Amino acid sequence: MKKNLLCAVLLTVSSVAQATPARMAALSGNGGFADDTDFFVFPSVLGGLAPRTMITYNGGFDGGVIFDDGQALWFERDTVANDIAAAGPQGGYRALYAKGDGASGYLLRASQTTGLPDADVGAVSDGVLTLGGAWSSGAGGSNPSNLAISGDLSVTGRLNDDPTVGIGAGITSRNLTQDSMTLWAAGLGYQDDTITLSGGYTAGPRFRNDLSRVALQLGPLGVISINTESETENIGLTLPISNLAAEYALRDWIRLRGSATAALFAATTVEDAVDNMAWAAGVGGAFGVGLLHEGARVDMSINPDWVLSGPQFLSGTPNPLFASVSARVDL
Repeated sequence: MKKNLLCAVLLTVSSVAQATPARMAALSGNGGFADDTDFFVFPSVLGGLAPRTMITYNGGFDGGVIFDDGQALWFERDTVANDIAAAGPQGGYRALYAKGDGASGYLLRASQTTGLPDADVGAVSDGVLTLGGAWSSGAGGSNPSNLAISGDLSVTGRLNDDPTVGIGAGITSRNLTQDSMTLWAAGLGYQDDTITLSGGYTAGPRFRNDLSRVALQLGPLGVISINTESETENIGLTLPISNLAAEYALRDWIRLRGSATAALFAATTVEDAVDNMAWAAGVGGAFGVGLLHEGARVDMSINPDWVLSGPQFLSGTPNPLFASVSARVDL
């Protein structure tokens, strides 16, 4: 349970700056950088974006189109797992429609993930169907100020058994100025007799000029999970998380970027008046490059694990693709 709670804390980290294609992957999702794909969280920013198409490959595919009237369509195909017991591809699908005018906007999203075969029940288990949406206010640009409210309904369960229903809601805010940033998020969820509360507040300095951009994001994050049936409480905290990211224009046509992250996690389970504490430290980072030519650009984020361990056929270590690659073309 503690391991799952630490993972939940990490998910809270990404709720402030949702995982994006290759440029933001190289910046480890640092909330001090504005990006085209901010509309995943704040659909209102679509009103200020030029029409373009984008595609990303990082072991799975995602891509979409931003139209000139503030609308966007996005589709994602997760990495396909091994075809176990001839059950077929096990990856998931996601689709998103969004519309924004710079003042306000909304999005609708749906995802489907098929579970892996379960030998005990002789069927595919833990498939998940999720439907949700969000509304936001505020324009985009270099120094945006936005607020988003979101909600999701999920159905999880075996195909031959009664599924369970989960609900979730969240609120996210960001305010980026020329020299500072403030971001906070809070969430509430319920599934399988478990109530989950999550929240985080991060802030820090920003610096930018004609050639470089730097942002340092610091702040505490936390998750509280309460099982109403067993009366067990799980609490996870970061003390705090830090993310230092930078981007530099080496030439008009090339951008270098990188990031370093560090955090100390604490997780405790309270059950029958017994409090067990577990600690874990995490460090990470990423780096990448962007190539620009007129209305086209290609961004790459190198996988640090692949650099350190090498490809699987040499090291024997199962690593993801060596890089996440995104391409964007203005229409």
